[in-house]
Amino acid sequence: MNGYLFPRNWKCLEMITQSLKRTKAKKMKMDNLKKYSVFLGLLFMALSLMSAPALAGEGITSSRDISKDTVSAGDTFSVTVVLSSTGSYTASLIDEDLPAGWNVGTVQAGGAIFRESTFEWVWLGCILPGESKTLVYEVTVPSNEKEGSYNIDGETSVSETVINKNGEGESHIISIPISGDNTINVIGSSSSESTNDPDDTSSGISSSTETSTSSIETVSEDVVELIEEENDSDSIIEDESAEEVATDEGSQSDVQNQDSEPQTPGFEMILAVSGMLMSVYMAKKH
Repeated sequence: MNGYLFPRNWKCLEMITQSLKRTKAKKMKMDNLKKYSVFLGLLFMALSLMSAPALAGEGITSSRDISKDTVSAGDTFSVTVVLSSTGSYTASLIDEDLPAGWNVGTVQAGGAIFRESTFEWVWLGCILPGESKTLVYEVTVPSNEKEGSYNIDGETSVSETVINKNGEGESHIISIPISGDNTINVIGSSSSESTNDPDDTSSGISSSTETSTSSIETVSEDVVELIEEENDSDSIIEDESAEEVATDEGSQSDVQNQDSEPQTPGFEMILAVSGMLMSVYMAKKH
């Protein structure tokens, strides 16, 4: 009977052994899955940390304020640009684009290096979260600039260090356009240049001089005519006097008195006209 029971017990033991093997295999699979899950989680965290600086790099803002909306050619206005940061960066830059021929001078830059050829201001020091950089500069419009609307565009850039997959640091540049005011209107020549314009003064003087000259010439012609008329009348009077002297020889004393008197009866008229001419000339001159 024991011979019959042994085979049965053997089969049961074999079934139990196989069941234990299957259970162990499942456990090993579960352990492997847990290990893989932990590895994937760590890898995801590492990738998140590596990409975090790049995501935080967008935390910069910049704005521009122009002191005047409209200016005249030759005038000067000021521009203020503010760069604000919510991250940590190793350097920052403001790059402005202005119309050709306009003169730029720095008023306040906080230690920035000014590149006049490209209108760039560079800060080499670090900028930390919550800090800002303020730039103030003046712009002078050329005196011969045409009327119209002109744009002032630009961008702000910062530099940061990003860790790559190999664990090495790489420099990463982030640039954003400057918002705010960007238009300036030019309406004409400067008021300081239009005042006391030498051309206008010379033209006024020349016109008044021409008017005075023409008036003097007209009066002079009238005087000449009057003098000629007086000379004619004097010659007539002289002829009549000579006839009277020839016919009246007995009145010697009258003839002598007549010879002693001036032969220019219109002399007072000439003086009067000359005085009037001088008065007109002096009035025109003043």
